Amino acid sequence: MKKGQGIQFNWIFVIIAGVIILAFFATFAVRFKDIQDRKDNAEIARGIDNLFYGLSATTQYNSIDSHWTFNFKYNCDHFIINDDYIQDLDNKIIFSAKEVNTDNILIWTKEFKKPFFVANLLYVIDLDKEYYLIGENSLDDFPKSLKINRNSPDKDDKGVFVYFRQPDPVGLNDLKERGSVIWVDGNNIKFLNSGKEAVYYDESTLLAAIFSEDYEEYECGFDRLMNKYDNLRKIYYQKSNYLSTLSNCDYSLAKEILKRNVNQDNLLDFSSSLNQENERLWQNGCEVIF
Repeated sequence: MKKGQGIQFNWIFVIIAGVIILAFFATFAVRFKDIQDRKDNAEIARGIDNLFYGLSATTQYNSIDSHWTFNFKYNCDHFIINDDYIQDLDNKIIFSAKEVNTDNILIWTKEFKKPFFVANLLYVIDLDKEYYLIGENSLDDFPKSLKINRNSPDKDDKGVFVYFRQPDPVGLNDLKERGSVIWVDGNNIKFLNSGKEAVYYDESTLLAAIFSEDYEEYECGFDRLMNKYDNLRKIYYQKSNYLSTLSNCDYSLAKEILKRNVNQDNLLDFSSSLNQENERLWQNGCEVIF
């Protein structure tokens, strides 16, 4: 081989080797970033889930700040961070919008009790979003970090628009383009973006509807709540049976009430009847049901 050809071959070898080395490090960098992203997503998901666990036993609020924007998708029995990490919700009762993009999520809880304690409802709230409460209402106990506006929205405002009076149909379609529109009509919640409606019973379930923003997300959490309610009803029925064997107190009415199946339509009547019977037992010096 001539000397010039040898030098040329060496340069070709160096170039090929360099390309291979660069490709290796580029691939390594991409894979490292992917691994790091997955790790970050897992840490965010576990942080949120830890807040769920911690707050499910108390009526407080807390937030998670990731310092960078992430995507949270709620899917009834689990949530997903950045379309990557899936975290099961187990039996926790969550109310959230279907999708949240933020760097700071607030988790807030409210007690649901009808008439016995059922659960602390967990709300997932985007602290970047503004909530408009329009019309006379009694909602006033909000975390200070929430953006609550009690004025009618201007033409460029975006957020969640909650009406406690019938919304003006003029401009309603434009308003629905700028956010979720909810009408609280008596004990009914009307989700105007989807044209569907549901019921609520107290402040905790009203807030659940507001922070869910739409019917499907609200009904999902509400169904979980009703399932837990029914399980507790059965437990209290067994308790009333047991108590009736320990004393001469009359638990027949309590047992009759607790045998009833409970649904959205009769929950308030069921709660009132059971509460009155529990009060009667207490006044007669009997062991109460709850």
